[in-house]
Amino acid sequence: MISALRRRLALTFGLLTSLVLVSMLAITCYLSRSEYLMSQEALYQTQLQTITSQLQQSSSLNDSWLNQISRDQNAFFYVEWDDVPLHFSSISTRSYERTALLEALHQASARLEIARGSAGEATISLTAAGRQYQATICATSDYLLYYCQDRSGQSAHLAEMARTYLLLGVIGVSALLAVSWLLSRLATRPTAEAVREQQEFVAAASHELRGPLTVIRASLYTLRQSVPEETGLRQLDLADQEAERMGRLISDLLTLAGEGSARWSLQPQAVELETVCIRLYELFLPSAAGSGHPLRLLLPEEPLPVIQSDQERLVQLLSVLLSNAVDHTPDGTPVELQAQRKGAHVLLSVIDHGPGIPDSEKEAVFRRFYRADRSRTDKRHFGLGLAIASELASLLGGQLTLTDTPGGGATFSLRLSVGKTRAKAVSAQKRRPLFPGTGKTP
Repeated sequence: MISALRRRLALTFGLLTSLVLVSMLAITCYLSRSEYLMSQEALYQTQLQTITSQLQQSSSLNDSWLNQISRDQNAFFYVEWDDVPLHFSSISTRSYERTALLEALHQASARLEIARGSAGEATISLTAAGRQYQATICATSDYLLYYCQDRSGQSAHLAEMARTYLLLGVIGVSALLAVSWLLSRLATRPTAEAVREQQEFVAAASHELRGPLTVIRASLYTLRQSVPEETGLRQLDLADQEAERMGRLISDLLTLAGEGSARWSLQPQAVELETVCIRLYELFLPSAAGSGHPLRLLLPEEPLPVIQSDQERLVQLLSVLLSNAVDHTPDGTPVELQAQRKGAHVLLSVIDHGPGIPDSEKEAVFRRFYRADRSRTDKRHFGLGLAIASELASLLGGQLTLTDTPGGGATFSLRLSVGKTRAKAVSAQKRRPLFPGTGKTP
């Protein structure tokens, strides 16, 4: 219970804080990307404006100045003045790239109908020699200018920025989850201590009560032998019944108080499920017959697998389910213990044909001290049996479910994983219905 609470707290806090962190990183990444693109575009426009201003003011351009711009901005220039190309070899563009880029720019200029003598300007994106470029084609009555900037480095920078923020997000989320787990442990520590102290108190009190209760029952037995009057015997019987009832309550409390302790430890071993079912059938046949319940054992034709589990815990769990079926169904209705294989799982079911349990109470019946029929005057039960069964199912790594029996009644099913098993045939004599009421069908 505390472990589940701790996990939920850690998960909730971790997800909420991670969501805030991821949102902040996403917004920051978006703003950084936008700012970078705006600065690159502003620089591009500034350089373009500087070059066009130089061309308008003078018919010559300084090679060293153009080289500096080309080196700093990874840019390419081409200028025709009076239909004569100005000789400038861009140091950042290889010859085959220059040729491919010029060809692409000439085609774009023709498509856009921009040529010297007809004033016009257009900025486009194009691909040449496997590279991405942003290009401006500018024409006046005197010159034609191609100005291009390689955007491949810009794309690589943006990709690196995204990877950086992604790495920060992964590190941040991991750190937040770790901190959430630590804080959840600190937050639930007082609760865990209180639960532990409560369990220790219940266990200690139950142990202390067992001693005097044993003495009381022994004394009652002695008195019963020496009291001849019928009225006195009746009173002694009532006292003995109440003492027995208290003994069962103490045993249930001890079982539940031992949650998480060595009392709940497992001792895995090879378990033959058919042997377990036959053992339970033999154990409950007399009490079921005494209550007027036909008890049936339903085994499959094929041998059940041998699983690794704790046999005594398994018997304890199924005993709770059988006792519950025998005690809470009308006399004369059958109770069935069924075992079957379902793929990679085995299903052990206790089936009754009583009034059943309403859907609204199916989950509640597994809670401690819960009793579906609150008007029942029978005080032999305290609403702890199914809670114990649920705890045992979790301990065994199984799943305990409650469904309706076709035709009326309740079916409690324990689903266990087969895992690494070895099929082991049971002798024909052992598999035969040796006892009245057993068989392959109800």
